Amino acid sequence: QAKAAGLLSDAEYQQRLIKFTAGTAVNGAVILDKDLTNLAALGLPNYRQTTSKDLIVLTALSLLRQGVGTQTPLEDKYVLTAKETAKAEAAVIKYNAAIAEIATANNLALVDAYTEMKKLSSVSGIKYYGQTYTTTFVSGGAFSLDGVHLTGSGYAIVANMFIDAINRKYQSTLRHVYPGNYPGIAIP
Repeated sequence: QAKAAGLLSDAEYQQRLIKFTAGTAVNGAVILDKDLTNLAALGLPNYRQTTSKDLIVLTALSLLRQGVGTQTPLEDKYVLTAKETAKAEAAVIKYNAAIAEIATANNLALVDAYTEMKKLSSVSGIKYYGQTYTTTFVSGGAFSLDGVHLTGSGYAIVANMFIDAINRKYQSTLRHVYPGNYPGIAIP
């Protein structure tokens, strides 16, 4: 009815459709999306299913049930939508440009952590002494089980990023630290 009344585009109508497929290993979780058109006056909540572009935080794990989505829609605090991700990335790019400008103006070494973390999150990851580190949950070696903080190995990788920047800028010869000497996640 909202679509017929011109309150929704066809794209948003399709986005709001909730479809669960029986026997499918994974159905998108139902979420409350504040970026959808507010139809509360019609008694319609801003619900939709997640897509592969939405990021669900680890703390939502207890709220999810494999194969059936959620019993109640996930609140905004548990999901970073594609639109929110785009806004965050745009802000990061602006901040990084400002940081680079300040570093250049003051003749300082600069670590482009955003680019380095993109490398770490790629399939090929970052290699040190024959060991590959990635952001893959549990097995990647760089991030702890909370999915937010680095492991000891991860912090060693970041230290090496700073060492590389210092060596480039000041023609110094600081040696890398060996990430394997620092704790990671023990996989049984």
